[in-house]
Amino acid sequence: MNDLIAKTGTSAAAYTSSMRRQKESCEILFGNTSIPIVVDERLRQIDNGPQYTGMKFDLGKRDYLAFIDKPFPKGEFLQGLRGKSSRVPG
Repeated sequence: MNDLIAKTGTSAAAYTSSMRRQKESCEILFGNTSIPIVVDERLRQIDNGPQYTGMKFDLGKRDYLAFIDKPFPKGEFLQGLRGKSSRVPG
């Protein structure tokens, strides 16, 4: 990554959500560079609720479409993601 920064001369920022795995990935990629890491809550993915969080997609896909117009049990609903993503700077 340092070679890429040296070649391009970029001073951009790396944006990540506050989710642990996303922050860890950002640290791996940009932690030893001059690029600042910016944590932004608006970049969090949809909250599928405890029943579906961590579930492999193949196991949950038959239920997934049922939650387009209503929230996941103890989670968010897909329509709400549209509003959240429209507030992300870009």
